[in-house]
Amino acid sequence: MKTFREYFEDEQKLNKVVLWGGGFKPPHKGHYQAFKNLLGEAGSGIVYIGKRERDGITAEQSKAIWDIYKDYLGKPVDVHIAELSPIKSVYDFADDNKDIGIIAARGAKEDKTGGKDIDAYKSLGDSEKYPNVEVREVAIEEEGIGGTESREAMSDNIDDAIDYLVPGDVKQTDRDTIKAILVNK
Repeated sequence: MKTFREYFEDEQKLNKVVLWGGGFKPPHKGHYQAFKNLLGEAGSGIVYIGKRERDGITAEQSKAIWDIYKDYLGKPVDVHIAELSPIKSVYDFADDNKDIGIIAARGAKEDKTGGKDIDAYKSLGDSEKYPNVEVREVAIEEEGIGGTESREAMSDNIDDAIDYLVPGDVKQTDRDTIKAILVNK
């Protein structure tokens, strides 16, 4: 039987949403595992994908892969291609939903200017303007995995690339679908 504290903590989680914005070209097992871990602290999640193409990988392909991944995450997840940018989509959601708890997550890497990706959420850390938002810098747990490495692996050998970038708990039929998504650019 649950204690009151356990029940209260579970209720708090249900009222939180994880916002995960990025390029995700393509979404790989590091993205997947980090998001899955964050979902353990929330009742649902939203993935915002940047619309810019990278090395032939489109936002539509990334969305199709996330739509497969979300079936393995164990919580309700919505996947959207950001209208302008994934960062703006996260801010818009936070502005429009001040009554719910939000975990705004970014990867722990440097951006193109030499800053950190998480710096894009600096204003979300303003506890007066966003009292229910927790900004989280997330390290990608899969050693050596990244979008650039995934795209390079795809140009070498697509079968090896699928093994490299797709999470281990994804069924073979879904792995085959992801392969088809990435081959049919």
